[in-house]
Amino acid sequence: MNLAPRGVASDAASAAFAMTAALRMLEAAGVDPPAVWIAHGRGRFDATAAWDHGIALVRVDGMAADDAARAVADAVSVRVVRSASDLGRLGPSRGDGARLGARHELGLWPDERVVVVLKPDRDVEALAGRLAAFDERLATEPEVPRRLVLADLLEHGPRLSEPMVAAILHPLVLVELRRDPPTLDLLRFAADEVVEA
Repeated sequence: MNLAPRGVASDAASAAFAMTAALRMLEAAGVDPPAVWIAHGRGRFDATAAWDHGIALVRVDGMAADDAARAVADAVSVRVVRSASDLGRLGPSRGDGARLGARHELGLWPDERVVVVLKPDRDVEALAGRLAAFDERLATEPEVPRRLVLADLLEHGPRLSEPMVAAILHPLVLVELRRDPPTLDLLRFAADEVVEA
């Protein structure tokens, strides 16, 4: 289950949470030493370039959010990049920025084996079988972290099938309700495998 809010943090609590999640992502990706870029507003930022250089992009709006994000960074002695112009002085690229950025935005870890299933609610029985197979893989290969993402859903009504309810409640299944092209692009960048159901 993903509890991290997406997008721009506009209050102190969500900014602190976003900064913590970003730092955990860098640690999980093996980035040492980590750095963060606190970007203001909803403008277009080169997130891929930042993540390519091992710099987490945390987007905030307002001074309360900025102060909270900086307080978290200061508490763990993480370097804060001041602007996009700092990116050019950071040396060679890691080359995984699009993937890391997409996984961070979606709340997926860098070491997880992520399977994205598009339009999984077309066939209820197939969805039930897919969930059972996912649980079996978790049980038989516990050393491999896994995440199943169900996306591009056709139906969001109150009368959900039993397998869809089970998927929503499953701690390692992400049910993505947004169907907009940017979200689907993020999912494709983040995935190890994409399945059209």
